[in-house]
Amino acid sequence: MSNLSFENLQDWRSAIKNILNLPELRFVGIICNTGCPFEGNDKKGIVPIAEIDQYKGDQY
Repeated sequence: MSNLSFENLQDWRSAIKNILNLPELRFVGIICNTGCPFEGNDKKGIVPIAEIDQYKGDQY
C-alpha cells in the first residue's frame, strides 16, 4: 500500500472538481487514514443528502 501525500491541496481540489463533472455523482470526498474528512465538495445546485459532520469520527 502506498502513502498518500496531502501536501498539495490545490491538486486535490482540482481532481475533485474534475470528478464532479461526472453526471452520476453528487459529492466527492477524501478522508485521511483516521477516517476524518480531509477535503471534499458537493456538486453545485444539488442539495446535500447529509451534512459532512455526520461522517466524522468513529460512528460506524
